[in-house]
Amino acid sequence: MKELKVLDLKIAMLSYVYRDIKKRAKLMEQIYNFPKFSFVSYPHTSFIYRGKKVNVSLKTGRSRAFNNYGIELIQLIEGEENLYKEFLDQGREGLHHYDILVNDIGKYIQYFKKQGIEVIQEGKSLRKWAYLDTEATFGIIIELVEIGKGRRIKS
Repeated sequence: MKELKVLDLKIAMLSYVYRDIKKRAKLMEQIYNFPKFSFVSYPHTSFIYRGKKVNVSLKTGRSRAFNNYGIELIQLIEGEENLYKEFLDQGREGLHHYDILVNDIGKYIQYFKKQGIEVIQEGKSLRKWAYLDTEATFGIIIELVEIGKGRRIKS
């Protein structure tokens, strides 16, 4: 397998976890002049967290800011153990992870696994996605998001 380069990783979105995303979106719009957020609810979502299938309900908000980076706000409504709950249970709110678009998620998962970095949460909605356990080595979690077949990320 061809070695991956740092330049292969393109940050597409900054994702934040809050207990009340509507309140935070309002502050971001008023104080920081972010474009208006749009909200979507995911009432019954399942994915794999630390090797176990879990069910959650989420609400997300999205906007564009910071040189056209996507901004995502995530609110856990209810659910079993998952990364968002883990983050909130630690008394934390705020920047949670970077979303990075990749062409072949399996290739990246395999690469990071060889570096000792495991997937801690993964699933599929419109796209396959996987959170990597990079907080101890990188300072923040990385979420890999696979772009659609036939599409390519520009260098």
